[in-house]
Amino acid sequence: MNEIKTLNFFGENGITSTSANHIANLAKEQVRAVHEKLASTRFYTETVGLLTSSKEATVRKGWPADAVESLPTLVNEIAQANSLIAYLREAIKEKDKRMKQAQEYENTEARCAHGVKCGELSIIRPIKASYPTEEQVKQTWTVGEQEKYLSLEAEAAALGKFIHEDGHFSEARIDLMNKLNNPSKIDLNGSETVIHNYTPTVSLEIVDSVFNIFQSRYRTVQAELNGMKKRIQDTLDEEKLRIDQEYAKAKREYDMKQRELEREMQDIENDEEIHRKELLKEVQNLKIVIPNRLKPMFDKLSGLRK
Repeated sequence: MNEIKTLNFFGENGITSTSANHIANLAKEQVRAVHEKLASTRFYTETVGLLTSSKEATVRKGWPADAVESLPTLVNEIAQANSLIAYLREAIKEKDKRMKQAQEYENTEARCAHGVKCGELSIIRPIKASYPTEEQVKQTWTVGEQEKYLSLEAEAAALGKFIHEDGHFSEARIDLMNKLNNPSKIDLNGSETVIHNYTPTVSLEIVDSVFNIFQSRYRTVQAELNGMKKRIQDTLDEEKLRIDQEYAKAKREYDMKQRELEREMQDIENDEEIHRKELLKEVQNLKIVIPNRLKPMFDKLSGLRK
């Protein structure tokens, strides 16, 4: 029973916690009764009567000499009873404390050997690293590579906006082809009829030539930009694969160690449960010993209990 330290309240010849609690309650009632008796302490008798009559009635009686002389005994009785109450309550509390310790018993040394409830856990659940972002990949590039990527991106956006079907150059080229096919437009309005004539300032061949130059440049820029984007995506895929593989490996190792730890902890807990039951049995059998000084009051109250 060295695992649980306790005050010296117990011995082979004693009483149970239930009996101790009952005796303490009897002592409490005894103290209350004595206090009520002391509350009536009076050293004179009070009588009342009428001025026109010689008859008197006793209202309160004073204590006789022998009652007054017994006051030290009454006060001592309170002191003894309170001492017994305090002792028994403390003994019960100590036994309850010991019972709780027995119920919560753990083999700390064995658990510490496995890192449980002894600082940090011996194994820590792995946490999957975050996947990198496109920006994080580009941050690993040189300044020149980053500048080139931004330039290509900006040029591709500008060219695309200019030559796409709804872009300014594309719309102007289509408009020129329409005007070549329809060089004039008449707005009929009687004598105020208006004729619109459209005369090209540049040949369609030149426009097509420039348009083709733009398209060729756009394809070149877009291809180079797509190449750099593929580098980013390849890096992202490689990093994701590496992170997944590292996490899977760490998780397998963790799961294996966790299963091993659980098996070992189960053995420890089984041993603890056996020892816990032994401790509880010992605590349940503890008897509260009544000190010799408190025996007279205990015997008196025990007689009342009967």
